[in-house]
Amino acid sequence: MTITGAELKALREKLGLTQKQLAAEVGLTATSIGRFEQPNGRKVYPVPHWLGLLMFHMVKDAEAADLKKA
Repeated sequence: MTITGAELKALREKLGLTQKQLAAEVGLTATSIGRFEQPNGRKVYPVPHWLGLLMFHMVKDAEAADLKKA
Protein backbone atom coordinates (compact mmCIF):
# COMPACT_ATOMS: atom_id res chain seq x y z
CA MET A 1 0.00 0.00 0.00
CA THR A 2 1.48 3.31 -1.06
CA ILE A 3 0.20 6.51 0.50
CA THR A 4 1.07 10.15 -0.03
CA GLY A 5 2.28 12.55 2.63
CA ALA A 6 -1.14 14.21 2.63
CA GLU A 7 -2.81 10.84 3.21
CA LEU A 8 -0.39 10.07 6.02
CA LYS A 9 -1.24 13.39 7.67
CA ALA A 10 -4.98 12.77 7.26
CA LEU A 11 -4.70 9.30 8.82
CA ARG A 12 -2.58 10.63 11.68
CA GLU A 13 -5.08 13.40 12.37
CA LYS A 14 -7.96 10.91 12.18
CA LEU A 15 -6.24 8.99 14.96
CA GLY A 16 -5.86 12.21 16.94
CA LEU A 17 -2.07 11.90 17.07
CA THR A 18 0.59 14.58 16.85
CA GLN A 19 3.65 13.96 14.70
CA LYS A 20 5.61 13.34 17.90
CA GLN A 21 3.07 10.80 19.19
CA LEU A 22 2.96 8.91 15.88
CA ALA A 23 6.75 8.91 15.73
CA ALA A 24 6.93 7.35 19.19
CA GLU A 25 4.38 4.69 18.19
CA VAL A 26 6.27 3.62 15.07
CA GLY A 27 9.87 4.12 16.18
CA LEU A 28 10.71 7.18 14.10
CA THR A 29 11.41 10.82 14.91
CA ALA A 30 8.85 13.61 14.65
CA THR A 31 11.18 15.18 12.07
CA SER A 32 10.85 12.08 9.87
CA ILE A 33 7.07 12.15 10.11
CA GLY A 34 7.12 15.86 9.24
CA ARG A 35 9.31 15.21 6.21
CA PHE A 36 6.93 12.54 4.95
CA GLU A 37 4.03 15.00 5.31
CA GLN A 38 5.77 17.90 3.51
CA PRO A 39 3.44 19.89 1.25
CA ASN A 40 4.14 20.40 -2.45
CA GLY A 41 6.92 22.80 -3.29
CA ARG A 42 9.38 21.25 -0.84
CA LYS A 43 11.43 18.11 -1.18
CA VAL A 44 9.16 15.11 -1.02
CA TYR A 45 10.24 12.13 1.05
CA PRO A 46 8.37 8.98 0.01
CA VAL A 47 6.32 7.37 2.75
CA PRO A 48 7.70 3.87 3.43
CA HIS A 49 5.39 1.05 2.40
CA TRP A 50 5.38 -0.42 5.91
CA LEU A 51 4.27 2.90 7.41
CA GLY A 52 1.30 3.12 5.05
CA LEU A 53 0.22 -0.40 5.99
CA LEU A 54 0.68 0.29 9.70
CA MET A 55 -1.39 3.50 9.51
CA PHE A 56 -4.17 1.69 7.64
CA HIS A 57 -4.35 -0.96 10.37
CA MET A 58 -4.16 1.60 13.19
CA VAL A 59 -7.15 3.44 11.73
CA LYS A 60 -9.11 0.22 11.22
CA ASP A 61 -8.40 -0.85 14.81
CA ALA A 62 -9.49 2.56 16.12
CA GLU A 63 -12.69 2.40 14.07
CA ALA A 64 -13.43 -1.10 15.37
CA ALA A 65 -12.89 0.06 18.96
CA ASP A 66 -15.27 2.99 18.37
CA LEU A 67 -17.94 0.61 17.06
CA LYS A 68 -17.62 -1.55 20.17
CA LYS A 69 -18.16 1.52 22.36
CA ALA A 70 -21.37 2.46 20.52
